[in-house]
Amino acid sequence: MGHRLSKDKTAPLNQGLYNLILFLKKPKTIRIGDLGEFFFPRGFYVYTGSAMRGLTRRVARHQRRHKPKRWHIDYLRAHCSLVEVKTYPTRRRLECQLNSHILRLKGAQVLVPKFGSSDCHCKAHLIWFAEGDYQRIKEELLELRIETIGSCLLYTSDAADELDGVDLGGR
Repeated sequence: MGHRLSKDKTAPLNQGLYNLILFLKKPKTIRIGDLGEFFFPRGFYVYTGSAMRGLTRRVARHQRRHKPKRWHIDYLRAHCSLVEVKTYPTRRRLECQLNSHILRLKGAQVLVPKFGSSDCHCKAHLIWFAEGDYQRIKEELLELRIETIGSCLLYTSDAADELDGVDLGGR
């Protein structure tokens, strides 16, 4: 007879969202799986993803440049250096909201339609910024908190202890 294990509520949450900030030094045309070939100019790319099981493992996978190509980002990652990773531990599925927030930043451009967003209605989950935008983008991402993503997302003290949000549905 086995014992059912309860979740350790003090353990860090290993699920959520992440941003990869990549730098492409030389412009080039790259094949992105079934999406086809696209021209990628020199600059910074912000990729938004989620890992609702194994956030740490997913980010570690993206840190490796050479690996089997499974997702769109794997094709680009083979040509770029990984500059920064920002994680947002959460149980909420806010990947598209986070991506939309980044897309509204000054200088943001979608270069490859449906990159990383074949399972949602977003234009793409890869956003390009010119090289001169890096410091500003880095600072804006550092300031970004999960509570600011989505509309009227409020963290109550009990919900914060559980790392759960309460969406009041405000618009």
